Parts: sequence; structure tokens; C-alpha cells
Amino acid sequence: YLMMMEHGAGAYAAALHLLAEADRRPTVYFCMAGKDRTGVFSAVLLGVLGVPDDTIVADYVLTHEVIDAIHARTRAARPDIDDVWDHLPPEMLGAHATTMTDLATLVRDRFGSWRGYARGIGVADATLDALHAQLVV
Repeated sequence: YLMMMEHGAGAYAAALHLLAEADRRPTVYFCMAGKDRTGVFSAVLLGVLGVPDDTIVADYVLTHEVIDAIHARTRAARPDIDDVWDHLPPEMLGAHATTMTDLATLVRDRFGSWRGYARGIGVADATLDALHAQLVV
């Protein structure tokens, strides 16, 4: 996931900017399973808003409760997906607490904080403050 954050830094920065400019309009973001790209972006967003890591982890693992249904839906749409999944580490096939806990630790070790990551990918404090003003009540 950290590699995803580094390689997708431009997309994450653009998404944070877009949300900061949304003027409280409803916004939806998603990916196929809703736990990897979406889960990581949700962690970044929650983290820059000041949500504690344990709450971010708890939010992430909610997906694990429905992972079998997600896998079934994906298999129906892409019957060859098991060929892809067979090459992934087992922890990538679920939404395990340790995966997100480890990511939060890596973010803090490498960037100091979630806001530090956002600043490192070019998101200004003014944008982060605008996000907080719009999304935290």
C-alpha cells in the first residue's frame, strides 16, 4: 500500500484537492473491491483530517466482513481473476487490521504523519485546512 501511495501520489493529491474544492457537495470515490485504492485513499483522507489510526484501521476492516461477496462479484465479472489473485500475497485478498496498522506505521515512520505524506505529495496546508473545514463538524 505504501508503494501504491508513492506511485499514485499525483492521483491522491488531485483527489484531495478536488474534495477540498467540493464546497460540501456530495462526492463519491470507489474502485473494484473498495479496499485497496479506495481503502488507502480513505485512510489518507481520514488521517489528514486527524482521525486516530485505530479508527482508520477499524473502518478499513469493515470491508473484510463482506469480502466473500466482493470476491464473488468480481469473479462473475472477471472469470479469469483468480489467475491474478494467485500471484498476490494472501493479505491482499482480505482487509486485515494488520495491513492498515502496518501502513499507518510506515506513513508515520517515513512522513511523520498523514498530513506529512500529503504535504510531501504537494498538498498545501491551505488545502488540508479547507478539507478539515468542509468535512469535520
